[in-house]
Amino acid sequence: MLAGTFETALEDSIFFGRTLDVAGVQMGKTLAFSFGIERDDVAAICSFTGRREGDRLETVWHVVGTDKPWPHAVQTNADTFQRLG
Repeated sequence: MLAGTFETALEDSIFFGRTLDVAGVQMGKTLAFSFGIERDDVAAICSFTGRREGDRLETVWHVVGTDKPWPHAVQTNADTFQRLG
């Protein structure tokens, strides 16, 4: 099981300015984790799925929100995180 917190630097994100609790699972070098928020009558959940490669975390993510009609309520992309220090 994974647990932690997430903060984004993206000012245009519904998740911006909040420290969000993360829950997930890990199997070997693969993992998945999610977090969500509800504010101003809008809810959104973000899920990351990926793998660890050395000091990198290579992921794909999906955000589903309630602020737009389906299928425009879904965003997806890929991100790579690099361990600092």
